[in-house]
Amino acid sequence: MISMDTLIQDLRYAVRTLRKSPGFTAVAVATLALGIGANAAIFSIVDVVLLRSLPFDDPDRIVRVWAADRESGEEFLESTFADIIAFREQNRSFSEVAAFSLAPRYLTDPYGGPSTATVARISGDLFRVLGISPAYGRGFLPEDARSGERVVILSHRIWRGRYGGDPDILGRTISIRQQPYTVVGVMPVSYDYPKAAEMWRPFSSQEYQDDDRELQVIARLAPGVTVEQATQDVGLIARGLEELNPDNANITAWVQPMHSMLVRNVRVPLILLLSAVGVVLLIACANIANLLLARKTSREREISVRIALGAGRSRLFRQLLTESLLVALLGGVAGITLGHWVLDFIVSISPADTPRILEVALDGRVIAIMAAVTVLAGVAFGILPALQASKANFRATLMAGGGGAGATTVTKQRAQRGLVVAEIALSTVMVIGAALLITSFNRQLRLDRGFETERILTVPIHPPGHFESNATVLAFFNDIQSRVRQIPGVESAVMSTTSPMDPLGLRVRVRVQGGAESAGSGRGRERGRPQALVKMVSTRFFEALGIELIRGRTFTDRDDVNGQQVAVVNEAFSRAFLGDGDIDPVGRVVETYFPDLRIVGVVSDLTPQAGSDERPTMYLAFNQFPIAGVKLMVRTAGDPLDLAPAIRDLIWERDPTIPLNEISTIERAITATVASPRFNMFLVGLFASLALILAAVGVYGVTSYTVGQRTREIGLRQALGAQEKSLLWMVLGQGVKMAAIGVAIGLLGAFWLSRLIASLLYDVAPTDPVTFATVALIL
Repeated sequence: MISMDTLIQDLRYAVRTLRKSPGFTAVAVATLALGIGANAAIFSIVDVVLLRSLPFDDPDRIVRVWAADRESGEEFLESTFADIIAFREQNRSFSEVAAFSLAPRYLTDPYGGPSTATVARISGDLFRVLGISPAYGRGFLPEDARSGERVVILSHRIWRGRYGGDPDILGRTISIRQQPYTVVGVMPVSYDYPKAAEMWRPFSSQEYQDDDRELQVIARLAPGVTVEQATQDVGLIARGLEELNPDNANITAWVQPMHSMLVRNVRVPLILLLSAVGVVLLIACANIANLLLARKTSREREISVRIALGAGRSRLFRQLLTESLLVALLGGVAGITLGHWVLDFIVSISPADTPRILEVALDGRVIAIMAAVTVLAGVAFGILPALQASKANFRATLMAGGGGAGATTVTKQRAQRGLVVAEIALSTVMVIGAALLITSFNRQLRLDRGFETERILTVPIHPPGHFESNATVLAFFNDIQSRVRQIPGVESAVMSTTSPMDPLGLRVRVRVQGGAESAGSGRGRERGRPQALVKMVSTRFFEALGIELIRGRTFTDRDDVNGQQVAVVNEAFSRAFLGDGDIDPVGRVVETYFPDLRIVGVVSDLTPQAGSDERPTMYLAFNQFPIAGVKLMVRTAGDPLDLAPAIRDLIWERDPTIPLNEISTIERAITATVASPRFNMFLVGLFASLALILAAVGVYGVTSYTVGQRTREIGLRQALGAQEKSLLWMVLGQGVKMAAIGVAIGLLGAFWLSRLIASLLYDVAPTDPVTFATVALIL
């Protein structure tokens, strides 16, 4: 049994010993602080996002209900109101079922200028399903939907931002799409589901008649019901809907735990980052262990004297381990401090869609876990040097005489080199992983998206007012387009219902005369029927954006209300509805709920995001099908944002109520699509660089120490005529051998790692031989 006095004595001696070696202490503490700080920051995020339960009442019972297309293989489809009603009335697995749908809406009220906000239309029991209540005011009542009363609940974010945290906001009227809504509540600051929502309102009774597949379904499992049982239940309900409604052909349903749904896109990246910082900590521990092994030589005479005077080997082992734990304690404290700064930085650069990122904090739970990791690290890097030192041959050391350092043992050399080889192997794994992510990211940036992306300003124009006729809609938007073209610095201005970066659009059932309707499978079929996206675009749209014309022609000024109604389709449309044969789409007639359209041209597919497949798309002439809401796309000679104020003023001259807070550029939209890959690449690259530096320091330390021990030998070799080149290789050869062995082991580990990160890569093989060979040669 170790007494408290003995522990205090060991601790005091450890403090004195470390104070005598400030250089060693500073390097060891700084090295460990880097590892602990990185781990504290990343674990704080992993803890909140992956490990902690959702901040809802009984969160394990909350599930997401998905529709799935058996034919196309799409698993994450939304539901219709008919689905919701059937789930509520026929299920045997849920105690509550709710749904919501997100859409941008414009705001006009005395609190601020015209702007847009994302409004979540919800069934009134969504908050009850989640077990959450507004922080101020009340939730929605059943009579709100029945009576058709327009009420709205604000997110804490928009309440503080647009409405200045007005404590008297409850009961006030705000305007959404020029309709008055009464504010009845404000949500808690921590509530962010759905994350994009800034306001919530109940579905109106009329909206329950819609049949669009756009509803996200949330349910609460009944007591004792498992996710598997619920999936079987909704599958049977979906089968009944399929028999009743041909639009539901091939559509089934399944259930996913809410937590799994929220983290499905971030689980692998976060586990990868946690593994990366774990490797950094292991390398840091190996470096400190090497420092301790090297330092042991200078203390061999001291330790031998203590043994000769009667100190027990167990006491010496405990003393040396106490010194290691003290270094670990200092490194842990410094690491936690560093971790706060690292965490703030990581949160500031994290993608906006990272779930629960605002809840992340380096709290007591994380500090307690990091304290345990620190103790384990202290034992890990201290136990081997302590064992070797406590087993020293004190007689041989004392007989060796002055200098205080005995001969370097083969065992110690092997231990030091083994640690360095391990460092290099781990660094190799990390550097290859980082190199694969960097290659993937660069290929996403260089992706040929099918249109020109530089110097294009996107201006959403959604007038709140109503137009008297299609002619007034056409006159209004064509006038704005024409006037924008006259602004100095504008090369072209065109319009479309959606940006090329937006894969969404109006979906319509389509049949091409003379085409194979059965060919409309896969991406051309939604809910078991042939469909295509429809986008209205202005004249010269394709030319302004550099979209390639494959055959036929694009729209001209003659394509107006008095001319033949025409369409331009993309290659995916041609494949989906005319097959992969030699059928020429040009001249074919498309039957839809629009008047019959004649195809006049085929353009190339667009690839707005890496890995996305272009959907069958039909472009209609804006002059023939005007719509009171477009995106104006302006190509400029210089920086597009420089012209944003002039374009904003010009539009507000026509209508000052148009919200223009979402003016942006195509390049910014591209940046948003690669936010997650950039985040993963940057952090893994940063930690890989840190690991590589630590490993290089380890190689240097061992080589330098060995050279110091062999100074006398090297001098004798020189005196006997050894050439400088041979002496240089004798020294460098040791480092090269350690690096070669470490890289070889690391390559094997990288093959295993590549399987884990395969889902994060684009257009690069997980075992890309060029990346593996390049990294190996550089190391």
